[in-house]
Amino acid sequence: MFRHANGRAVVDEAQLARIRSLAIPPAYEDVWICPDQRGHIQATARDARGRKQYIYHPDWRAAREEDKFGRMMEFGNPLPRTRRQLRRDLAARGLTREEVLAAVCLLLDQTLVR
Repeated sequence: MFRHANGRAVVDEAQLARIRSLAIPPAYEDVWICPDQRGHIQATARDARGRKQYIYHPDWRAAREEDKFGRMMEFGNPLPRTRRQLRRDLAARGLTREEVLAAVCLLLDQTLVR
């Protein structure tokens, strides 16, 4: 049974349908559901290990993914030039600071390690 913040049971069928659509796992405790169906955080709860879990509005998640993708494109633009510079630094004679940093950067780039 779901209750409003004032303790009254939620009886409105539209509200109950919205709450069910959030698919909150039954094991979650200390559940809070956003009263605004357009709120970016639709619900929070604690999982079995006590960690706080968030359920976001689908439109919010889509906007965040789009923003993340846009930043990745900006990040990728200078990569070809950076890779050329790294190769030049590695080709230099001796073991300079730049050469060591270039080796580390290329290793991270080629192994896709975060």
